Amino acid sequence: MINEEYKGRRNAWMRDSINEFLINNAIEEKGEVALYTGPMQCFCVMEKKLKHKKAEVYEIKNDEGKVVVAEPICLKYRND
Repeated sequence: MINEEYKGRRNAWMRDSINEFLINNAIEEKGEVALYTGPMQCFCVMEKKLKHKKAEVYEIKNDEGKVVVAEPICLKYRND
């Protein structure tokens, strides 16, 4: 189960979920069907259980702490 794989590693789970979101966006931009069935799905389900807002923006930062990606990934998942 993905939840167990990421237990105690929320930042890694969030990073992997954002990466899945970006990959799926690229697939959809090509007119193909993207499947949100990896870490992102479980992450967003858990975030909902923890009462996070569905429009919350999740970020990936580089080594200098600069935000390189900021997306409301669970908004996309919940609206699908």
